[in-house]
Amino acid sequence: MLGGTLGAFVAKFGQPNDHSSDGQPHLQRYPDSNIDYLILQQAPGQNSYSQTIASVTVQADEGKPWDITTAEANCRSFMPSDAVFQKRIDIAGSASQLGSFDMGYFSATLAKEFTADQFTDANQNPVKPGLFDINYLYNATNDFSHINSCSIQLSMQQTQ
Repeated sequence: MLGGTLGAFVAKFGQPNDHSSDGQPHLQRYPDSNIDYLILQQAPGQNSYSQTIASVTVQADEGKPWDITTAEANCRSFMPSDAVFQKRIDIAGSASQLGSFDMGYFSATLAKEFTADQFTDANQNPVKPGLFDINYLYNATNDFSHINSCSIQLSMQQTQ
């Protein structure tokens, strides 16, 4: 869960694999694939099993995108249990970037776990501590019913 420890993720999903780097463990590769189900980002400053996780990316297996319901179930499972929905922001795609949507939430637990300076918007302006979002990345430019991945991270990644 966002705000949890690397040790808790390892206990559930196994040891980091060879795609990992300092502060960015990769866990649970899909069978017969080079795609990792989870990519974690540890909070800055440490690289240990007790270090807090500040970002979780959940990926569908290559060529097997999730429908919206499955994506939301997979991604929400990494939210803090006290998360309260705030807003949805749709993000138009372009020729070089797939479209997506952000679901913004507030968690009192995250507000206590992380320092206020770790909560910013896309322009690095401070936002209310405890805000986080889940960004769902669509599978293709004209496919708004399938998701390739989601990223759950501190702050609000959009300014709308």
